[in-house]
Amino acid sequence: MKLPRTAEDIVREVQIASNKSGDLYLRQLIFLLQHVSHELIVEAIIRLFEQNHSGENAFRIQEFSGRILEEIKPISEKTIHDILKRTLGNWNKSIEQLPFWLISNYGVQATNAALNDDCFSSEEDKVKAMRWWLQKA
Repeated sequence: MKLPRTAEDIVREVQIASNKSGDLYLRQLIFLLQHVSHELIVEAIIRLFEQNHSGENAFRIQEFSGRILEEIKPISEKTIHDILKRTLGNWNKSIEQLPFWLISNYGVQATNAALNDDCFSSEEDKVKAMRWWLQKA
């Protein structure tokens, strides 16, 4: 495994880790990601949540993405609204690391405020789940 240089490199490595039942592979990736820009990591994680994966691997991809957020705690300049717009539709409600990362990066109030946007009305069940996780923080 080489040091990822692009968001697509990170996406590919997470997908490989999820296919290999790769806890060790994921830990190695997380170690390498400590030397990668936070914005690059965040973009890759957003892409992984944004993609509509199918089958049993879909949960693992999001779980591994969440573990990266949890371990690295990347800081992003992206707006919370843009992140939610890209991730909420395909987000698995069991992946608590995404809402917890949003809280650590943007705060509870900003996250709640962003969830009030009308553009998320079609994702009402996801918004409710996200708010439930926010209460647990």
